[in-house]
Amino acid sequence: VDETAGQGPVAGLSRGLAASSHTWSFAVSADMPFFSFDAARELLPKAERMVRAVVPVAEGRCEPLAALYHKETAHVFSAAMAAGERSLRRAAAALPALDVPVRAGACFFNVNTPAALRLARGRAANLVRRVPLVSIVAPASGTGKTTFVEKLLPLLTSRGVRVGVVKSDAHGIVLNDGTKDSGRFRAAGASSVAVVAPAGFWLYERTQEKLSLEVAAARMTDVDLVLIETRSHGVFPALSLWRELEEPLLDERVAALFSSCHERQAEGILQLDLEAMEDAAHLVLFLMGREEGFDLRRIAWDGGHSGKGGA
Repeated sequence: VDETAGQGPVAGLSRGLAASSHTWSFAVSADMPFFSFDAARELLPKAERMVRAVVPVAEGRCEPLAALYHKETAHVFSAAMAAGERSLRRAAAALPALDVPVRAGACFFNVNTPAALRLARGRAANLVRRVPLVSIVAPASGTGKTTFVEKLLPLLTSRGVRVGVVKSDAHGIVLNDGTKDSGRFRAAGASSVAVVAPAGFWLYERTQEKLSLEVAAARMTDVDLVLIETRSHGVFPALSLWRELEEPLLDERVAALFSSCHERQAEGILQLDLEAMEDAAHLVLFLMGREEGFDLRRIAWDGGHSGKGGA
């Protein structure tokens, strides 16, 4: 336990290293929910006699709160704390350290803003699903949900993601005009009709109530991801689109906002340009649980706001 509360990681390292019975200890921040200890194992062979810290470097950024420290460094952090130094980077600057480049992925994603928490919750929800889901929602027709999905699909498929799409329609659907055999079967009272062709199949099933979007998505096969296009009934996590038509959807289901209005900023949520489709693709990869993706850690210090072009 810290001798003095509120002193941050410098105090934690001072106390933890002093109490450790091992020569080397691994320190990891508690706000990295997707950290993999495989990254720690990569550092172990680098713990040499003349080195007192082994620090991973991900995308050019040192990660001192996912690093190996020698027990002898406890006094360095104690001295820094006594001098009033609370910055871990400055306190550790005097250590004989070895920086080791590592692949980042989502391993070092940290949650210390409300915007980051939304994204982390969205990814965590998908990590326990058989097939990840991401909704595309908007408060009004004419916002461009279908266009957004059309632009997003080739960016995801080019990365090897097999994508299914579920569209919510409040007006009902007509698959053909009843002169086809499948239409005649439905008209005659069939509850389900399947048409199987050489290149695919479709299945029509009559239901007593409107099927939930999540249940409909779960019935898809041979897909890595399901995108759900709906006006306001999306499944968590959702990407909210806003073109200044009505008020933007920002409830707890929304992981990020794609907006055409750069002057109006939404607090506590990652905000990107509505046309930033590459960013949208990277963000979907993160939310579906893939390791590749752009550096979402920046929202830890920019408050979740991003101007035109995205993060």
